[in-house]
Amino acid sequence: MRACSLFTRNVVTPLKKSLSERSALLLSRISMIGFAAIAVWLTIGQSQSLVDILFYAYSAIGMLAPGVFLGFLWRRTTAIGVLAGIAVGFVALLAPFAETLWATHLPGWEPGLIAMAINFVVAVLVSLVTPRPAERAVAVGHALRADDVAASGQAQPTSVHP
Repeated sequence: MRACSLFTRNVVTPLKKSLSERSALLLSRISMIGFAAIAVWLTIGQSQSLVDILFYAYSAIGMLAPGVFLGFLWRRTTAIGVLAGIAVGFVALLAPFAETLWATHLPGWEPGLIAMAINFVVAVLVSLVTPRPAERAVAVGHALRADDVAASGQAQPTSVHP
């Protein structure tokens, strides 16, 4: 049920701002059928064990890690770079040819780790070729510049990062 309400709130509502609360509730309930069908297909339609399905689920969640780490550690990271990394990482993990390709070229390696590494590399490369994020966008968590603080009328910070 949580996935359905998240879908309605985070995907549908931004696209259709005039969605009433009653319509949103109805859409959440209807989307539950779709999410349940996907869950059934993943468990019955696949000839994998439950452990394999969980490995893929955790690998899919792991696709978020490179973007989070880069976002915290590298101020040059762009949203487009992270999005491209996640998309390519999912393809490297879930494409029909992926399991055979990785087993042939990198035997013994976990496909989720390979996909995560590809995700990381793509995020870095795309971030390097796209425009830098605005300085204000990456200032979160860093001390403000002295002129920013002076303009807001707040006390001066004790240390200022360029």
